[in-house]
Formats: sequence, structure tokens, C-alpha cells
Amino acid sequence: MHKQRKPCPDAFVEMLVLPKLGFAVSEVKTEGRPAFNPKVFLKLYLYGYLNGMRSSRKLEKGTVRNVEVHWLLGSLTPNYHSIADFRKANPGALRAPSNSLCRFSKKPI
Repeated sequence: MHKQRKPCPDAFVEMLVLPKLGFAVSEVKTEGRPAFNPKVFLKLYLYGYLNGMRSSRKLEKGTVRNVEVHWLLGSLTPNYHSIADFRKANPGALRAPSNSLCRFSKKPI
């Protein structure tokens, strides 16, 4: 019996070039708070995907309550609306990284 890899969204996402995969990268504005890096949202999305947390509100709660998510995002806590906006802005682009991470985790060690 083969062991399966425990996927790490952090290392996986850091290797990706998001604009090449079709992710919308927001422009930096001079006023207001700076936008979150899209990699933060992708890490959170993949973590939720792997752990059965699909709701934006549950993912938001996870950023505060869950130590793993807190570490994964570097203590950043995006709100549920920002998480939902990321999903809406990148529906097609989210498929490829999700499928790649699943294929990677199924390979034997």
C-alpha cells in the first residue's frame, strides 16, 4: 500500500505564476487599504477544498480559529466578502490548481 502525500497549499501556490493561469490580479490603488495578494486567497481556497470547507464564511472563521490557516496565511484574515469576490472573479482559473494539487497528492511517495 502506498502512502499518499499530504499536500501543502503554501509551497504549491508559491510555485505558481497566477496571471499565466488566468487569475485576475487587481491594480494597486493609492487610497484605502492595500489589496490582498491573490496567492493568499488561493492558499485559503485550496486549504478549504482539501478540508471540506466550502463556505466563504467558514473559511473566514478558519482564518481566526484554526492555527493551520493562521500560519498558512501569515496571520492575514480576509473577510468572507473578499473571499467570495475572489471566487467570483476567478471561476475558471480555480479549476487547474485544484486538479493539479489533487493529482500531486495521489502520487505515491
